[in-house]
Amino acid sequence: MNDERSGTSPYASGGGGVTFERKVAAQYLAHLLAGDGAPELGVGRRVVRVDFQQAPAYAVDDLVLQAARQDELEPSLELALAVRRSPKLVRSDENSQKLIQQFVEMTGEPRSAGAERRFGLVVAGAQRAAEQLGVLADHAKSQADAGGFFDLIRTPLKFNEDVRRRLCHLEHLVEDALCQGDSAGFDAAQVQRRTWELLSVLAVLMPRLESPDETDWLGATNSLIALARDSDLPGASRLLDRLLVLAGSYGRNSCTGVEVGGVPC
Repeated sequence: MNDERSGTSPYASGGGGVTFERKVAAQYLAHLLAGDGAPELGVGRRVVRVDFQQAPAYAVDDLVLQAARQDELEPSLELALAVRRSPKLVRSDENSQKLIQQFVEMTGEPRSAGAERRFGLVVAGAQRAAEQLGVLADHAKSQADAGGFFDLIRTPLKFNEDVRRRLCHLEHLVEDALCQGDSAGFDAAQVQRRTWELLSVLAVLMPRLESPDETDWLGATNSLIALARDSDLPGASRLLDRLLVLAGSYGRNSCTGVEVGGVPC
């Protein structure tokens, strides 16, 4: 596990360190158990399957979620998540280069039949770079093409300089990713199109799972009260601890296909 994903919080039950990535995974296992929805899944969808560490099948592989609506027999959304504690999202940063390379590769991967494919970046709480990326992603989804999107963001006085600068960094990162192994290069219009395509399917998530703000971790605990052995908060906390342990095991073993009913309580 790399340093970007690591935390220092101990297990509530005692032993071992808990990484941020593991807490994110445990939160989605809690969604799976409770049958909860989440904004990144779209209206009416819930998690029906969680896969761990699915490279090389997925370029973005920390977690791959399958989500479906109540009346759907098969998942209608495939959401691949990259979990990074605090990405810089600048061209000069090697980790940012690798991350955007994964996203660019993901946009070109084949999709499951009938399922919408999206991917997401999960960071540890509110962060300025991630917030700016989220603004760009939201506006990319509302524009019909790359030209309209870039014209919108670069309209004088429409967005602050930090948002425009973040787009510039992202555009350069996408260009660098595209040019890996391609000596012919890409023109500006191609780079802008691929940047807009990436942003159009990107969710930027900033869950509050760690001290000093554990609001979303408490939310995950509360969602498990009805499923806990004694149907109380201490029991829900113990169940979430168990999901943390399972998330670590599943991640180490590249677990495929944790589905409803597949997580022991």
